[in-house]
Amino acid sequence: MLLRPRLQTDHLGAFELFLVKRAARSGFMGGMYVFPGGKLDPSDQSGVIKSTISENDFLDWHDRLHSSDFTNPAVDESLGRGLLVASVREVFEEAGVLLAKAQATGRVLEIESEQTKARFLEWRDKLARGDCLFSEILMAEDLFLDPTMLTYFAHWITPSREKRRYDTRFFVAYQPSRQEPVVDEHEAEEGVWRSPLEAISDYRRGEISLAPPTLRILEDLGSKASISKIMDWAAARDVWPIMPRVGTVDEQIAILLPWDPHFESTEGEKVEGLPYPHPNAEGPSRVVLEGQQWNSRG
Repeated sequence: MLLRPRLQTDHLGAFELFLVKRAARSGFMGGMYVFPGGKLDPSDQSGVIKSTISENDFLDWHDRLHSSDFTNPAVDESLGRGLLVASVREVFEEAGVLLAKAQATGRVLEIESEQTKARFLEWRDKLARGDCLFSEILMAEDLFLDPTMLTYFAHWITPSREKRRYDTRFFVAYQPSRQEPVVDEHEAEEGVWRSPLEAISDYRRGEISLAPPTLRILEDLGSKASISKIMDWAAARDVWPIMPRVGTVDEQIAILLPWDPHFESTEGEKVEGLPYPHPNAEGPSRVVLEGQQWNSRG
């Protein structure tokens, strides 16, 4: 989730984030507005890519990917590096933003001139075609990945009754001031900057489509007054997985989060070993389908 200050703050918020509209032809969430992202690739855990990561910063960053008292298998260092690399790579592929730093200066990559922009877009095209690896781009441009540029925010797992299931981690990052997003027009049709409250308002008016997890995360983001407060809040807590259950409450289809009163009585899998109440319990506990829209309740 790329965040930047709004040029003119108003009642809708002091910051905004970048959303991409998934291509309508996509087999998953086609036409919906989502955060840039994608799936883990085997090359994201290669030995070569490891050399592009700032190791000292990675160790502390990796510790936040799991809780020491959580009974599920911990995220090992290889998977941790893979999640970091996949997050940066997918944002580059879909939004044209490269969250990396220059080896020579330690400063965030600047893409200001048209010539530099064209060069990096060509790199992106090669990556999408499979003509190069992400590690080759980083090494050719003398760049490295700084884990501190991404702050762990949330971990959602698709309910067990769904046919397509995903285990997804969300991170927040400052949009580099000297880069501008450019969607790939393949996986993403367009990109927009919206404050969380503005995006929710657009959704309520039927102007955009949002999936329930995106809606809930936007609500969490919108409850914070600034980017710095989001970063401080996210950095100060352990992130525990959220795997909802789907049922019917008061004759409405409901996606029940683990802290909802009806969660335990609803059929479905749950993440074993989580304490109750859920450590990340905050905000509405369910998302219900009312007409053609999802709305948070509870």
